[in-house]
Amino acid sequence: MDVPDHMYFINHPNSDINKIVIDMISPEHLLSYNWWEKHKIHVPDEIELLKICIVSYVLALKMNKVEKMLVENRNEMAKSTIDEAMTLQIKEKKLLNLRKNLAFKLGRRVIVKY
Repeated sequence: MDVPDHMYFINHPNSDINKIVIDMISPEHLLSYNWWEKHKIHVPDEIELLKICIVSYVLALKMNKVEKMLVENRNEMAKSTIDEAMTLQIKEKKLLNLRKNLAFKLGRRVIVKY
């Protein structure tokens, strides 16, 4: 069974369905053409804002994962031998650099506690 496209619902015989679909796909507000042409003011639309939000959320998820990995690595270091600790310190340094880069992309500050 094929999924109908938006045109099916736009031309639907039931006027309630027709109205709902048109309201969903039509922009709520339209900006004047002069905003860009005369004043060179760019106003992002919902799609642009959605892309920014998605990237931000993915980076935030990565940041949370790195934070958990840092905690796990520190717990392993506490139980490790000297040889294992050296390897875990290298891993710690890489995770800290990754956290720093993610924080920069997210516009966050990282406060280091000693």
